[in-house]
Amino acid sequence: MQNNNLTLAERRRLRQQQQEQPAAGPKVTASLGELVANPANPRVELPRLEELADSIRQSGIAQSLTVVPSPVFAAAYPEHAGVVVSVPFVVVNGNRRLAAAAMAALTEVPIHLNTTATTRTEILVLALTENIQREDLSPLEELETIEELKGLLETYSAVAAALGKSEGWVSQRRRLANLAPEVLDVFKAGGMTIEQARELGKTKDPAAQREAWAGLQEKAAEKPAKKAATPGKAAKTKVPRQDAAGPDKDPASAARHTACQAALTGVPADDTAVVLSALKNPAGDDGTAEWLAGQWLVAVNGDTGPESSFASAAAANPRQAVLALALAQCELRMSGTPARVDRPYIGWLVEHAAYEATAAERRLLEDDPAFTA
Repeated sequence: MQNNNLTLAERRRLRQQQQEQPAAGPKVTASLGELVANPANPRVELPRLEELADSIRQSGIAQSLTVVPSPVFAAAYPEHAGVVVSVPFVVVNGNRRLAAAAMAALTEVPIHLNTTATTRTEILVLALTENIQREDLSPLEELETIEELKGLLETYSAVAAALGKSEGWVSQRRRLANLAPEVLDVFKAGGMTIEQARELGKTKDPAAQREAWAGLQEKAAEKPAKKAATPGKAAKTKVPRQDAAGPDKDPASAARHTACQAALTGVPADDTAVVLSALKNPAGDDGTAEWLAGQWLVAVNGDTGPESSFASAAAANPRQAVLALALAQCELRMSGTPARVDRPYIGWLVEHAAYEATAAERRLLEDDPAFTA
């Protein structure tokens, strides 16, 4: 394993991942020429490749790419056999890392050889699980892969069980299939939120959907403008409410939001550091932290109501809600460049939420003298 360029935190995380993985063959690295990207990858787009390539140049690849033998893949996906037979391995999890590694001019990458996924269903579930847990699939890509799994597993209950998700989570994505073409176009263009799209998808009547969407737009247009600040009095600073991967966020912030949301799917046992950090250094409390935590909980657990998402989630799973609120408090406290009070938060994300720290954050974690923030 070539890991001389990894930071201490990344090496620790890599060792932990290797210990948790089932025993594989003796090969732990592979040259790029021995690998081919999954031609049946449910993830259509590979965003922010240049950013990931820069990170790889600086720190290497912290998480191994999961691969299966190409003959096994070809037997499961005969329609793609011609694409994969010329190399030993097919990358099932880590296609974005593979593309970024090539962009970074790496000659080899760490791999984990999976020998248990041999059928089409098993390989598809293996490919889906990491993408969905890391929130790497768009809602429409999730819908497409749910339907493919339904064809293999026969019931949506079996699909939910295979993905480790609730039946409600699957049902919500299925609502997108009900959207009328013109409503779907608005959603694809970013003109409505996933919550709005799922709500409109509760009905299969195109006319009712269009009428409901028009009503939502009229309601938004009628909202009164915010009151101007009193002359001579400083306006209260408020963190804007935005989606977990909204366009107003810098890439590092968006990545942290994605990591926070993904962590809530499993609720790691060790959350002491991040909870204490939130309690010791709270962000200004104007309700935004609860709102942000509620957005993550809705995305993970499903719709719980626009006004009571956090309260409902807290009643159903208090520990998950406490972790979500602590993560939201820590995230809102940050302002781009990390400060020393952010060390427990960043360290927890790296250890428990598969977050790739930025260069400044890595210096903070390693207590590098170059860190001056």
